[in-house]
Amino acid sequence: MTSSPPHSPRHRGGGLMGAVLVCALALAGCQVPPENEGVDPALLDRAADPALLPEPWSDGDEFVIATNAPYPPYEMFTAPGRQELTGLEVDLGTAIGATLGLDVRFVQQPFDGLIPGLQAGSYDAIMATLRATPEREQELDLVNYATIGGTGIMTAATDEDVQGYEDLCGLTVGMQSGAIQHELITAESELCVEEGEEPIDSRFYPSITDIQLALFTGGVDAAVGDSPVLISAAAANDQLRAFVDEDGPRASTEEGYVAIGLPKDSPELAEAMVTALEELIDDSTYQTSFERYGLEFTAIDHPHLSRLGEDD
Repeated sequence: MTSSPPHSPRHRGGGLMGAVLVCALALAGCQVPPENEGVDPALLDRAADPALLPEPWSDGDEFVIATNAPYPPYEMFTAPGRQELTGLEVDLGTAIGATLGLDVRFVQQPFDGLIPGLQAGSYDAIMATLRATPEREQELDLVNYATIGGTGIMTAATDEDVQGYEDLCGLTVGMQSGAIQHELITAESELCVEEGEEPIDSRFYPSITDIQLALFTGGVDAAVGDSPVLISAAAANDQLRAFVDEDGPRASTEEGYVAIGLPKDSPELAEAMVTALEELIDDSTYQTSFERYGLEFTAIDHPHLSRLGEDD
């Protein structure tokens, strides 16, 4: 994807420099609460059942999961400069692996390269706040494990002009490359033009850290992304504000799930993932992990294979 030619955003955000910029340059390490550093060792203390797995995973070898950190509270680094990961999906992936007798290892990938990498066999699964969509379902098997938190809007704390999607017309708006928000903002921009307003100028960034940095330096006027992620960032930085437009996107409906991405046509592996998640729900490990990261409002009772257009 390419962005439009640069122009001067409405808000330069000069007051966001200094210590705030240091936080952004620290790869979002300042967003990690001290009590959330590292994977809980208790997640590994589980009775494994490798018999649930099909070949070639049934021998208990390494199971590689691709992610895209930092994207707190789903995946993030435990501290600036360190590569150790923590977050909801890291905890869940670790617990799923322990339940199935797998040695789980997470690897970093650019978000827009996650699906091509899985299709090429570079890793076994994706856990990167991947929303289930009809298009992704054509390329992957998707195991839904949580509801989406909805799209949030983030601006400088001093910006009181942006109160909802209709206020984004004519602004420069940042979002993550390959994220579903691109479709949402494209539709919103078309509405702006239909109403005689200027279109939204979309800018794409590889990570939430880069989006924050663009806000800090005046590269964008606002940002959109998964609401739990933006709210987490703003809670850790009083120079930012993040919110959910209670009226919702004007041009689309936001409903659906966050999913684990698996190779296409691997139903036995998908069923093993569902069974492992059900065990985690039964012994409260699932709920405890969601509560640990403030995401209990996105938890579901029944994880399932995504079949969009059919009754779950």
